[in-house]
Order: sequence, then C-alpha cells, then structure tokens
Amino acid sequence: MVRYQKGFSLVELLIVIAIMFLIAGLSLNFFRDTALESGLRNVGEALKMDLELARTKAIALNQRTRIFASADTGYYAFVDANNNQAYDAEEEIFLTRDLSSYSGNIVISSYSQPFLFKANGEGIQSRSMIFTQKSTGKSAKVSINLGQGTTITYF
Repeated sequence: MVRYQKGFSLVELLIVIAIMFLIAGLSLNFFRDTALESGLRNVGEALKMDLELARTKAIALNQRTRIFASADTGYYAFVDANNNQAYDAEEEIFLTRDLSSYSGNIVISSYSQPFLFKANGEGIQSRSMIFTQKSTGKSAKVSINLGQGTTITYF
C-alpha cells in the first residue's frame, strides 16, 4: 500500500520562513533608505521653490531679496530694503526654513554666498548651497546659474 504525504515537513516550513525573513529584511533596508533619501529630495525641492518665491518677492516689491543660511540648520529669506547685504531689524523676513523637520538629520554642508535677487528678479551671481544627510552621507547641491536657471544635483 502506497502512502502519500499530506502537508509540509517541518524542515520545508522552516526553509520557507527563513526565505521570507530574508526577503523582508532586504526590502526593509531598501524602504528605509528610500524614505531617508526622500527627505534630502524634499529639502532640495523646497529650496528651489523658496528661490522662486524670493525672486517673485523681489519683483513684486521692486526691492532686492536675499536668502542666507543660518548656521547649518536652516536658512531664511528677507527683503534687503537698504541694500547693505545684511539683515537689519526693520527688514522683513518673509521665509524661514528649519532643516530639523526633515528626515535623516540634514545639514547645510557648503554654502558659498547668499542667494541674491535684484528688484527686477535677476540673480546677481551664480550661487549654490549643498545639503548633506548625516545618516546616509548623501548630498544635494542646489545652484542658481545665471542664464541657466536653478538646478538640483544629487550625489
């Protein structure tokens, strides 16, 4: 008489469970890294939008606007009413961006000079700001290049 086995053996079941855990572990790392990198992309896109806001504000008010980094934790934008290239108490700060609200411990790692827009909305010179995500070591560079617009490079 031939007996047929019904179900799985314990060894087969353990192998399947081990493979499932392996796949879950690999995909979890991928999703975690993707979520952290999205914080860096969000910061880059936020600065790009903030640069457009500063440019629009310069045109609307017919005054120069500037975006300055505040230490390495964020940046702010203001109307430079007296054109002295520094923030004074009577000048309007129309934007502040705190980087601590983004995932992955993002800091400003390199900053050449403030972004500056003339009253007609033109940028004064090419400028860039580099953000680095401490948890992954990856970076994003946001640049204004005269005649070429705003670009974001991830590396």
